[in-house]
Amino acid sequence: MDFRKFQITFLKMVDIFGTPYLHSIKFNQKIQKSILGGIISIFILGISLAYFIYVINQWCTYQILPKTNNSMKVEQFSEINLQDDNPIIQISYGKYSEQSLDPFDTQNNILMPIGIYFTDGKPQKPFSLLNNKQKSDVYPNKLLPSLNKLSLVQNGNSNQDYKKTTELVIMIAKCNEEYLSEGGKCATDQQIEQFFATSVTYMDFWINLKQFNSQTQKFEVVRKQYYFWFESKSAQLSQIMIKKAYLHVDKGVLFNSYNDYNYIQDTQIMMSTTTTKLWAPLVSGDTYLSLIFRLDPVSIDVQLVYPKLGEVLAMVGSIVNLLLMVKYGAQYYNESLLENKLTDKIIRYYYSDFEELKTSQDFQTKFYYNQLKKQAKRKLIFHNILYELSRIQLFLFNQFGRTSIENSHQLKFRFQDFKVDFEGEVFTAKQQQTQLNLIAHESTSNFMIISIPEKEKMKNQRGEKVHPEIRSSLDQQSLSQDK
Repeated sequence: MDFRKFQITFLKMVDIFGTPYLHSIKFNQKIQKSILGGIISIFILGISLAYFIYVINQWCTYQILPKTNNSMKVEQFSEINLQDDNPIIQISYGKYSEQSLDPFDTQNNILMPIGIYFTDGKPQKPFSLLNNKQKSDVYPNKLLPSLNKLSLVQNGNSNQDYKKTTELVIMIAKCNEEYLSEGGKCATDQQIEQFFATSVTYMDFWINLKQFNSQTQKFEVVRKQYYFWFESKSAQLSQIMIKKAYLHVDKGVLFNSYNDYNYIQDTQIMMSTTTTKLWAPLVSGDTYLSLIFRLDPVSIDVQLVYPKLGEVLAMVGSIVNLLLMVKYGAQYYNESLLENKLTDKIIRYYYSDFEELKTSQDFQTKFYYNQLKKQAKRKLIFHNILYELSRIQLFLFNQFGRTSIENSHQLKFRFQDFKVDFEGEVFTAKQQQTQLNLIAHESTSNFMIISIPEKEKMKNQRGEKVHPEIRSSLDQQSLSQDK
């Protein structure tokens, strides 16, 4: 075998698109189909299309829940730098009535919020959170200035290659004129004693956490609220551990496409009691409440993966496959219908009174008809078809001998025998077309003469619309042949 022939053979062998030859049941029909099958097909296709549109709409509007993977990790170094239009940290004082003293009044100030950043344990310059632009939260609470910026660093190994540990301390201290804005003044000692004697001393503190909404693909703010009490004789110290979260969102349609975010996911508080002189070396005077903000080395890593197009199509396909289980019922119906049609046709070829045989109500006749159907089914078996053809060949061999059968291989039509020579004749175009139609009809009739049973052939001839001149010529040929 030469190389070219080997290539052709190999290419044909690896062809995965080969199709089997199907015998035609009728002209241009190779597969049995039925009205019931069509109804079921429309039903299944309609439901499948509706479900496909529904799932695609769910996918496009992000209503299909993404796959989420949460894990905790311990980091030797981490930092968070947040700057948000929304407040990150807010503090307010519960002032129950208008008659109660406002400890954060800048004209008669009793309490002063002071912030200090500690870098690698070393305090930075203190700054006041008090100004004249105080707002009311839920009446009559007084909302202190909020923090919209927060920078914290956690360096567990004090690695010099990274930023140094940074923490924030917010103190509620006794008024100090050093931190008052221009025009402000501290309250008298009598006013301060009156405040602690007649007021409910608690602070309302909250930190705004965030969570990611998988449907809107936006962050939502969640307020986590705490209450802190304080008094003039002792101080409260609270360590607020801020737990950072890393979010990786994959919104790719076909391939991965990640967007990374980091935000405050949660907080933990540890409280203890200390003296009011704890921060005296840093800020002169007493301190009643201290909030120390630290970055927790344990963080949360969240991976959010939205369904890819392939997963959505697979989801639709699984439901469609479930619906297509109905198709087996329709296929069984079509197979039974085809088998009954073929067996009836075989019996019809043998019995001229087939209709009477099939519709008879006589028990013996019905039994005989059922036996014939079983035999007809056996005739449809391919091996039996080959066997019957071999019997016909042996019969012809026995009747006509080997020579006649061998000569049959040489029997063929000659198309030239049907051609008409128009040379020397004068015909109109209509007459020429009539002669050509006659030739075509004669040649095809000879070609199909044993392909259709006589009864069917006569029925087809009666139903055909033949040109009157062709019909007349056919009748004349039939008459001459009879003579």
